[in-house]
Amino acid sequence: MRRAQILASCALSTLLLASAAQISQSDVRKRVLALHLDSLVGRVPTYYSPGAHERAASLQRAIDEEITFFISSLHMQPNLTLAVLSEADWAKIRATPYGEPWVSDAPHVVLLPADLQASVIVKGFASSGRRASGSTRAALEAAGVRFETAPYRLNDLIGYHEIGHVIVGDCGLEQTQRWFNEMLATYVAYAFMRERRPEDARAFDVLMRLNAETLHPSFRSLNDFETHFQDIPGDNYGWYQAMFYSRVVAVYDREHLGFLDKLRRGGIVAGVQYQSPAHLLKRLEQISPGFERWANLMRQDAN
Repeated sequence: MRRAQILASCALSTLLLASAAQISQSDVRKRVLALHLDSLVGRVPTYYSPGAHERAASLQRAIDEEITFFISSLHMQPNLTLAVLSEADWAKIRATPYGEPWVSDAPHVVLLPADLQASVIVKGFASSGRRASGSTRAALEAAGVRFETAPYRLNDLIGYHEIGHVIVGDCGLEQTQRWFNEMLATYVAYAFMRERRPEDARAFDVLMRLNAETLHPSFRSLNDFETHFQDIPGDNYGWYQAMFYSRVVAVYDREHLGFLDKLRRGGIVAGVQYQSPAHLLKRLEQISPGFERWANLMRQDAN
């Protein structure tokens, strides 16, 4: 996942970004255990900072629901730990920024903030929100999310994507092309939301509309995404995520989770190297037509 500093000026552009922290991934669980926090037992062992019991229990239930869905639908057994941390405890695990959901490499630890008010996502939401159209604001309200609470909802929806990376890896589908790896993590997260939490899917849809509506890209192509990955500004990265999401919805409406099996049968599996995004797009076109047209339209769809 991307290792870039988040731009706090636009919280929606932080959606689905990864941490800038440079730490040994194998040490993450040890570092969490070394905090000597209270914990909740269950399929997803959960550690939480003082005062965060209620939030930790709620997040544990949501993540357990996602894991249970994939155990049933994909016959897999994801293994991860959840840590719901205060800003002070977070700083002992990651450098910056506070509040951005993140998952480590195996043994997987998902980090989520205990204090949403202090989260970089919530703090930065106002910048994007001011540029939202009236119709997008109305759509968010229609999805059951008050505009004032949207960044809090957003913060936790990102967690589904982070767990999506765990699922993609366990399915043997982790990609060498970054753009498709990000798309697949969103794909499995979206599948869960559509099937088990449709209200979250509706909210996510509008939040991605807000990304597409308010973010102005300098880079637009998949080649740019791969070549300039570490240099893409945060708002531009958020625009890419909205574009990836648009393709996720189109494919999921037609393929559902069967798309993952089609990828495996088509040889698009972990470790396969591609000459370029165009090479991968050509192979994807044979599996689920529409990828090449989507990529062409994305290059033209600058705001």
